[in-house]
Amino acid sequence: MIARRYLKKEGVLFISKKNKSTTMLTTTRMGGVLVFTAAAIALTVYGCSKNGNDRGSEKNHEEVLFEDGSDRSFQKPGEVLLGANVKKVVKIQADHSVVCQIQTSQEWKQACSGVKLDLTQIKRTYVHSTDASVVTIPIVSTGVTSEYFNVFVSRENVLITKFSETPKDGGGTTCKVQSASGELYYQFDINSQNLIGNWKFNKELPKLTGAGKSLSLTGRDATDCTKKKFNSCMTCVIVDVCGSDWICAVACGVAVPSCVGGAALYCLIA
Repeated sequence: MIARRYLKKEGVLFISKKNKSTTMLTTTRMGGVLVFTAAAIALTVYGCSKNGNDRGSEKNHEEVLFEDGSDRSFQKPGEVLLGANVKKVVKIQADHSVVCQIQTSQEWKQACSGVKLDLTQIKRTYVHSTDASVVTIPIVSTGVTSEYFNVFVSRENVLITKFSETPKDGGGTTCKVQSASGELYYQFDINSQNLIGNWKFNKELPKLTGAGKSLSLTGRDATDCTKKKFNSCMTCVIVDVCGSDWICAVACGVAVPSCVGGAALYCLIA
């Protein structure tokens, strides 16, 4: 009975103060709308602007495709050139924090303008002895040439290159590494016997700064090659590995863009 009288009393009060209650109710609903709107805006801009808690962990999930658990603190020159310095290759999502880092670059905005990308097949390559990495983003193409953006990433900056594979008449493949605007950095061929050769160097790649490293090669002074400019460093390593004919076997267990990107990091890190 007490509860019933209380409800009745509350009902009378509500009716007797209808205008005030309606105002309070309207204000409450407006507050709810404002809260809902603010939440919707927050979710809309969430994308690359936030990497925290559960959502951040979900965005930065990395599906391991290849992993080398061996100790490669001291590598042979051939292991660097042929991609055996690759520690791990993972598949990442388009809203991964490292992709967001790339997207903030003005060079990236210019490079991908008008270009259709396959954002479902983004790979990230880690190499031994450095915290720098390579992010490979496929470019959608209807021709015979396969193209990718190979983006070298350190804590401080990004270096954008375009990697392409074109089948040759009679077998084999020509691989080119170009700037985002299409200037040739270097190229090489892989023949039908899986031998790599015909290296041609053109424009120097700038060094990648802001990367931690402890790179070393056994059997030589580790600074002999790495202190040189990129082309000279690559030439130094190639001749060391392949001899004067610059021909040696490819022994990389991952996709060519990841393999080449991982090898190039040795000579790119300042």
